[in-house]
Amino acid sequence: MTLRTGKSGRYRYYTCATCAQKGKSACKGRSIPMDKLDKLVTDRLAETLFKPDRVRAILGGLLERQASRSEDHTHRMTAFRIS
Repeated sequence: MTLRTGKSGRYRYYTCATCAQKGKSACKGRSIPMDKLDKLVTDRLAETLFKPDRVRAILGGLLERQASRSEDHTHRMTAFRIS
């Protein structure tokens, strides 16, 4: 897919790259309004990526890493004070 515009950039579309480069004889490709396809893709990603279990797992991993870094920092500061 490639970006095409109409009416001096007023309208933006995604269209088949082969169709855009070689014409309708090479591909009967369609043009899809950019905002419509972008919304479909982002909605689908949000449905897939932001499920409660997945978000919980991501945040759990972040909290574990933060706790580990904090503990490491505390050990280094203690070692520095002893020196």
